Amino acid sequence: MTDLEFDQPAQINQTLPLKSLYSKLLRIRRIEEMIGTRYLENKMRCPTHLSIGQEYGPVCLSEFILPGDQCVSTHRAHAHYLSMGGDLKRMIAEIYGKSSGCSGGRGGSMHLIDEDVGFMGSTAIVGNSIPLGVGLAWAKKIGRQAGVVIIFLGDAAIEEGAFYEASNFALIHKLPVLFFCENNLYSVYSPLTVRQPNSRSIYQLASGMGFESHVCNGYDIKEAYDRIGTAVNNLRQYQQPQFIEIKTYRYKDHCGVQDDSHLGYRSLEEVNLWKKKDPLLSLRSNIERECYDASPWLEALELQIENEITKAFNEVEAEPDLLPTKQPACFSPSIPTPDFPIRDTLSNENSPLEELSYANAINLALHEVMQTDQSVICYGLGINDPKRIFGTTNGLFERFGDRVMDMPTAENGMLGIGIGGAINSLKPVMVHQRFDFFLLAMDQLVNNAAKWFFTFGEKRSIPICIRLIIGRGWGQGPTHSQALVSWLSHIPGLKVVMPSSAEDAKGLLISSILDPNPVIFIEHRWCHQLTSLLPKNQPYRIPIGKAKRITKGTDITLISVSYPIIECISACKVLAKTHNINIDLIDLRSISPIDWPCITSSVRKTNRLLVVDPGWGPMGIGSEIIAHCAQHVSIEWKSRPKCISLPHSAIPTGFEQTKNTYLNAPEIATCIVNMMKLEKPIELKHFKLSHPHDIPNPNFTGPF
Repeated sequence: MTDLEFDQPAQINQTLPLKSLYSKLLRIRRIEEMIGTRYLENKMRCPTHLSIGQEYGPVCLSEFILPGDQCVSTHRAHAHYLSMGGDLKRMIAEIYGKSSGCSGGRGGSMHLIDEDVGFMGSTAIVGNSIPLGVGLAWAKKIGRQAGVVIIFLGDAAIEEGAFYEASNFALIHKLPVLFFCENNLYSVYSPLTVRQPNSRSIYQLASGMGFESHVCNGYDIKEAYDRIGTAVNNLRQYQQPQFIEIKTYRYKDHCGVQDDSHLGYRSLEEVNLWKKKDPLLSLRSNIERECYDASPWLEALELQIENEITKAFNEVEAEPDLLPTKQPACFSPSIPTPDFPIRDTLSNENSPLEELSYANAINLALHEVMQTDQSVICYGLGINDPKRIFGTTNGLFERFGDRVMDMPTAENGMLGIGIGGAINSLKPVMVHQRFDFFLLAMDQLVNNAAKWFFTFGEKRSIPICIRLIIGRGWGQGPTHSQALVSWLSHIPGLKVVMPSSAEDAKGLLISSILDPNPVIFIEHRWCHQLTSLLPKNQPYRIPIGKAKRITKGTDITLISVSYPIIECISACKVLAKTHNINIDLIDLRSISPIDWPCITSSVRKTNRLLVVDPGWGPMGIGSEIIAHCAQHVSIEWKSRPKCISLPHSAIPTGFEQTKNTYLNAPEIATCIVNMMKLEKPIELKHFKLSHPHDIPNPNFTGPF
């Protein structure tokens, strides 16, 4: 594939800083050549993507960078990092996996960071960093911060949904962001011609979306410098998103340091055709032609760069390979918040109490925390619609204005934008009216939010709270009824909470918003109408990771979380009255982290364990608790531990088909009686069953 034709004339005529450009380009080229040489020693044990042949773009861009500017990058990040002023030795140490690396040796070549020079991070997933860059620009606009944001992306990223989702938001909100697309004609080993229409150029696509769009020949230093300068200057002057496509080429393998023409996806003749136009040789020729007696300067520069690189490599290789002395941290330590004191329980509460519903408690928490902390923003699809997310966002827009925002239908992109905002000091609260909608955002959640603190050497965490709502009953069916809580609790770097009462909903939501880590706050739709007594005009937090003992007993430990706790409470009341059974009922409140000391101390006391899992049983919360107790609690079990969960199938929509699907108090009570080997059966007359099985109480209305 040979795309050597360029169809747009240069727009401005700027004086070229030839020596500066050549110095930067030569340095980057020699660094990557040294990486290529030493990589074969098998001491750099991470995927490495070289940009040899593609250097003109970032080198030209570096001439227009000002203090306050930021960028995000891709897996092919060396040239971007160095052009932004990143530290050579720390980059090399990172590739070697040394603790002195810019990411503490945890990220490798694909995950570089240096916030001191505005290099905010590079990620390994194609298109994955685009929403982050838009989020950085969003935070700049909200906070009236100086500078612009550059998003480096490749031609393949144009094929990702994240590109369109993030671009749409950037254009709607007129954010100070430059999309810098390096089109090297290949994605791994797939040529552009089999991935995108031949009749459409990338910059034309961007123009059709609404960008002010530019294109340049990445092998013509004058054209590249002029066009990049135009794009950056327009961005600064008009504060409108810009897009530039720079047509370039890589000489080396997609991943690795070898030549790859033998693989057959491109020919040696094609590679050599591009090498004849090599940026480094072309720029050197310009200097020799235009600068009088340039040879001494060129020779001195070559020697200076060679010495710098050799010294950096040798010093890094001499550093010890430190073995970890402890489990690497996944979470940033929580910070005390004087405005919201921790209150674990309302027992012995001296302040006046007021009765609030679960939904109103969430609303009150949002009002209190947004009033206290100006960095908190709240957004979600339908957040300002007439129903205001079941009433949980009432009055927020009227009180806080632009800090409360409806969002496009772009779950993955909008989560990434929130993560970028969090990197730039916002505290986003994102809400989804159903759990299953959020599944579209798994890339940003798992690969960025949950990994950021760990991957980049514990330098920066992601303070983002994501509210998810589980639908249940009234025909919510196979998708809206899903409670995929075990998925999320399985992911290192995420905290997951599931309050069952209004009291806990308020306190845990405030803790989730103010926590410096990503927190998933899961609401059950059947809880929204439940009421509890809360301290009136008394802000408070409930600590994440601490369970609550609802009733004290010695006969059996009963554990659950979220709405099933309500059914457990009903079962406990009936069993205490009819069978004189005293139950130690524990509301987990948090499933990541889990309060293991509370669980194990209860099991040691009762020697019996029943877990009511809000989701499916296999590999679920109940299975994990039982397995943990089996491994870590040395007792003589009075009966085998058991778990009650949803049937292991999708939940049907039809009313009749959902009978015997939802967890209920009679089922829980019956299981406890059987575990205790009592002969007296459970009688349904003791339970209030005056409403249909697919709603929590007679006042609940559907369909949504």
